[in-house]
Amino acid sequence: MNRNKRTGQQVRGSLTYQKLLDTMTLEEGLDWLIGMKERLVAKQQRERRYLDRRASRGTHTPTDDAYEQDQALESELLALLDGLIEQLQCDLMGGQA
Repeated sequence: MNRNKRTGQQVRGSLTYQKLLDTMTLEEGLDWLIGMKERLVAKQQRERRYLDRRASRGTHTPTDDAYEQDQALESELLALLDGLIEQLQCDLMGGQA
C-alpha cells in the first residue's frame, strides 16, 4: 500500500481512501488541505477555461450560469482553505506567526 503524500490518501491499486481529519497528525492534515486546495484551484481554472471558450463562441446555457456560480463558491472555499492552512502552519511552528 502506498501513501500519496500530497493528498494524505492511502492508495491501494486504483482504490484510494482518506484518513479521518481528526485522526491525522498536524503535518498530515496540512498536507491534505494543501492537496485539496491544489485540486480545487485546478478545477476552478479548468471550469474558467471552459466558460471562456464557450463565451468566445457565443454559446451560453443554464449550465454556464451554474458554473459561474460555482466559480464564486470555489473562491470562497479557497479563502477558507487558505485560512485553515495558515492556522495549521502556525500551530506547527508552536503558535508563532
